[in-house]
Amino acid sequence: MGTRNRRGDRLSLGSVAYDRDTQTLAVVFDPPLPPGTTATLALRPRRNPQLDGTYLFRVVAFPPEPDGGSAHGQFLGFGRFHFDRPEFFRWGDRWW
Repeated sequence: MGTRNRRGDRLSLGSVAYDRDTQTLAVVFDPPLPPGTTATLALRPRRNPQLDGTYLFRVVAFPPEPDGGSAHGQFLGFGRFHFDRPEFFRWGDRWW
């Protein structure tokens, strides 16, 4: 719980799933977070993209699903990853 600079207690996760087709990461908190809770989720890429730049992703929160119905998501904003291309790169035993 908390922010990157002001950490609180760790939260327990129920499940984490990635859907490659829709490029969606679903994180379920167990127990669900109470309204008004500030939580920070840290993500890292498995590999860097081929092109440098800033990559944006949407963040949507869903409440627990009510019995017999589906919950509607609340758009929270955009997250982002920023990748810089290094000035020099190594090819074999040579630096370019």
